[in-house]
Amino acid sequence: MPSLSYATGRTTRDAFLARQFGCQYRVVRYLARNHLRGGVVDNWSRWYGYNLVPYMENDFAPLPRDLLRVSTPRTKQALGRRGFEYLYVRRWDKLQFALASDPIIRRWRRVRLPVEARLLRDARVVYRVGDCSLYRLAISS
Repeated sequence: MPSLSYATGRTTRDAFLARQFGCQYRVVRYLARNHLRGGVVDNWSRWYGYNLVPYMENDFAPLPRDLLRVSTPRTKQALGRRGFEYLYVRRWDKLQFALASDPIIRRWRRVRLPVEARLLRDARVVYRVGDCSLYRLAISS
């Protein structure tokens, strides 16, 4: 019983929250533990992931709308100027988008997926746990 072991002090807060929220929480903590302070592009979890704002030290935000139709070099430059350094992906969240029938969700996916794919070509994985991956973007300011 995880909540009992947390309540009695046998489990740390971090261990308890990691068990409750899984890899998404572990990515949030990885950034904080390693003092990685840049913004994080996160297109998917706001729809299907957990709301971990109380535990986040970094800004997690989807690709800004004004960057969805510009070239990849301009997107990278703009992200750098806005303080974004990372991109977070949880495969399960993206799968939910692929299965969705709601036209608003389908459009969200359709316009962000190709831009994210182009950004990931030059990005490198800095942390992967379970279904979640955190990438450092190859950006320039």
